[in-house]
Amino acid sequence: DRTVYISYAWGDDTQEGQARREAVEAAIAHLRQQRYNVVVDREHMRPGDLISDFITKIARGRNVFAILSEKYLKSDYCVREMYELYCRCGQRPEEFQQRVYPIVLSDAKLQDDEQLDRYTNHWEDIRRNRNRRYRHSSQGRVLEDDQIGHWIEIMGKVFGLLSDHLSAPVADNNLGAISTRIQEFLKNRPALS
Repeated sequence: DRTVYISYAWGDDTQEGQARREAVEAAIAHLRQQRYNVVVDREHMRPGDLISDFITKIARGRNVFAILSEKYLKSDYCVREMYELYCRCGQRPEEFQQRVYPIVLSDAKLQDDEQLDRYTNHWEDIRRNRNRRYRHSSQGRVLEDDQIGHWIEIMGKVFGLLSDHLSAPVADNNLGAISTRIQEFLKNRPALS
């Protein structure tokens, strides 16, 4: 199967965010030149499409490249994709690691305990604020209360699994490494060659 999925937090209009977006777009273009079918939310979704349908599609994907940044790990949509991927794997670490290849940007800090605490606090605040606003239910939200609660419980384990891939974080002064890392991964996946 030559289909690959790109999970990425779009919409960062800072200079750093624009440089990251350009690097991801260059990686996508390079993949397409090599005849990979690249599935990206912003290209495959049209007005009226259900976001939940795309999340289900990426969660079923066999070859998901997650470009992880702090923005990604605080985004409802991105975290829902990662959460669904993990749950669709039956929370089996081996299957999850075979399906998801993380490209970790330097600000994600997956192995930093203090940063993990900040992510946990972020999601606890989101949950608390939603409970206050939507007293009866957050059903229908991108991430519902029970999913946020479960994400908080499993987040450390998921980060550990993502960090287990042999790969140093990609620094903002070396964003070309995003494409290089994707190519290295694909080269080492016999089923995709």
